[in-house]
Amino acid sequence: MACQACSRGASLPVAAGGGGGRRGAADELLQFADHGVEFLGLGAELFGGRGGFLGVGGVEGQQVGLERDLVDRLDDRHWRQLIEYRRRVVDKRTRCKNAIRALLRGSGIAAPRGLWTRKGLAWLRALAWPDLACRVQRDLLLAELETFNQQVRTVTGVLDQLGRTHPGMTLLQTIPGVGPRTAETIIAYVDDPGRFGRTRQLGA
Repeated sequence: MACQACSRGASLPVAAGGGGGRRGAADELLQFADHGVEFLGLGAELFGGRGGFLGVGGVEGQQVGLERDLVDRLDDRHWRQLIEYRRRVVDKRTRCKNAIRALLRGSGIAAPRGLWTRKGLAWLRALAWPDLACRVQRDLLLAELETFNQQVRTVTGVLDQLGRTHPGMTLLQTIPGVGPRTAETIIAYVDDPGRFGRTRQLGA
């Protein structure tokens, strides 16, 4: 199954909430490859766990068979859609948090450390704002924040579940700085590593 995003020359998206920059992790991966690990040679192990990723060392007929057997379990397009959806929700959550902080600054109120912890959110809910408009905005923003938190938890749980079905996830995460969000993006977007003539083309 060809990766349409990569075929159009699209770059790997930046992971949201992944605990480190996607560019740094991608550079780490390429450096890892340049120092003796033949990334393309690992293709069968990294990408051969299911249909659509058996691009190196695989038999075309076997690949077609795997795709037919496993397409219902995990479709590459759907995996990428979930990754993109999580990124968008995390972006919305970040904007919501920034709006809450702006509301506090506009009222001259110093936010405590750990504002997004349970203790910090409890403080925020109990805050006696003299301005009715600010209280209403606070309540609505907190409701939005809880919705976004739930959505992030849900989609992250699904992505983690999908990742556990692919052996390449575990292998990629042995590279320092590569976590589950980086690993799933590399696998879902790279698709067949044999399409890249050189390792440096992967991060282009």
